[in-house]
Amino acid sequence: MKKNLISAVLISATLVGCGDSKEQPSASTTAAPASSIVSSSDGSHQLTLKDGAKISVNGKLVRNVTFTNESGTFQRYIFDVDEKTMSIEGTLFADMAKSGYNRVIKTDSPEVYAVHYQKKGFPSVGATYTSLETKQPDENSKTRLMLLWKI
Repeated sequence: MKKNLISAVLISATLVGCGDSKEQPSASTTAAPASSIVSSSDGSHQLTLKDGAKISVNGKLVRNVTFTNESGTFQRYIFDVDEKTMSIEGTLFADMAKSGYNRVIKTDSPEVYAVHYQKKGFPSVGATYTSLETKQPDENSKTRLMLLWKI
């Protein structure tokens, strides 16, 4: 009788474990894409963020990378743009403001201008504008723009 009882308990425990388990879908199959980029032959690029915000950049795309560290997974785009820093930032901030982002200035110096564009419920978008000015006054102004956000 004891053997039958122990066998019944073991079989019951095994069957309970085989019940309807609801498998959780992986984040990669259910999450919306972090961003997308459309590049034109004329050097213009349009980034679309997860929330639908659109950012336009006219320049050379130097690097597009996704990386992971101890703080999470991040998306980074680096552009070289033939414009002055504040001209680029004004255009980018206008794009971000249309989608409800606010600007928080982190660094303001002649060489580097860094800001975070923030919108409640979405990751901040960090932008660092680094002047690539040459010493020759007749040469065009250049700026390296780095955009970074957590995905």
